[in-house]
This record gives sequence, C-alpha cells and structure tokens, in this order.
Amino acid sequence: MADTIKTESELLNTFSDNQAPGSITAQDMRDHIVSSKYLNGQGWEFHLDAEFTPPNPPRFIAAGARTQITIDGLAGNFGHPALEHEAGHVWDLDENAAYPRGLNSFSMGRAAFIGYSDSSQTNKFEFEVDVSPQPPGPPVPDFPVIFQETGVFAKGTDDQSFNFIIPLFVGADFLANGARGYITPESDAWFHTFALTIVQIYIARP
Repeated sequence: MADTIKTESELLNTFSDNQAPGSITAQDMRDHIVSSKYLNGQGWEFHLDAEFTPPNPPRFIAAGARTQITIDGLAGNFGHPALEHEAGHVWDLDENAAYPRGLNSFSMGRAAFIGYSDSSQTNKFEFEVDVSPQPPGPPVPDFPVIFQETGVFAKGTDDQSFNFIIPLFVGADFLANGARGYITPESDAWFHTFALTIVQIYIARP
C-alpha cells in the first residue's frame, strides 16, 4: 500500500491515548515517517497575476491613491510543498492577502512587478505591507505598516522592474488581520506583471 502524507491532526488522532492493542499498524508508522518532513511547515509558493499582465492593459493608479495590490495567480500558481492555511495557500487568492500559520512564525516574501510613470522626470512611489483590520484603508494607530520602501521611477515613462524583499514576522495584528500590499504613486503611474514568492522559514509552536 502506498504511504500517505497526513496532516498533524490526522496523525494525532491515529496515535491518540488508549489505543487498543495492535491498532497502530506498520502502515501507520510509515505514514508518520513520510508526513514528518512536512509538519515543520517549510516550503515555498509562487503566484503570478494574469489580470494586469501583457497582453492585458497595465493597472493605472492615480497620483496619491493608496491602492491594494492584487495577484490572482492565474498566470502561475506553484508551490512545494503546499503552504496551507484554512483558505488554501499562505497567499489568499480571493482576498489578496497573506495569512500566517502561527504567532511568532517567520517567512520571507518577494514582491515583483513592472511599472512606469507619466513623467520623464524621476518620481517615486511608496510600497507598503499593512496588517490593519479590514476593510482595506490607510494604516491606523496601533496597527502599523510592517514594511515600507520607496520605489524610484528612474526610467520615467519606460518600463522598469521592481523587486522588494519583505521579512514577514508574525505578530498579533498580522495573525488576526493578514497582510496586504499597497502602492501609492507620487504621480500617475501604471503597473503590471505582479508576482509574489513566499518562503516559509519557521513556524513557532505553542
């Protein structure tokens, strides 16, 4: 019989207290062995947006408009092993938010996209990761932005690639609300080919 990778709850049920003699089989042990390497939660996932990826038009964001990033995963959606929470991946494709697997856990993320501005002069945009309660909006006191970096349109009206490496440390706000990415351009700008990579490094146990 093929060995089966089981969840932590399934294994705990199999090896619960007061089992009848002989009820735990050699197959149960093999399933435990093949499952154990997945229980630490390490793994990675990658999602690539299709909605604003060529040949589709780019996403327009007006000057000063704080706008949530969306990544639908329809142009690419991979991972090994699957990093899962209640709704699927760490990155929730419906809510466009990252949901961690436990308090004090730690991941690294890479947000990548291409953008250009309406000006031949150098201008900027703010990229933020926000753990505020929903509905989406500006950060509020006691729910700070956990990552912020300024991007510079050095090429003006020409396409330019941006990459942000994001430490995703899980505090109580992140655990309760999830994390969402926002862009606020200094002047009118267009963005496309949004991609996200998440590498789960550590899951804290209670």
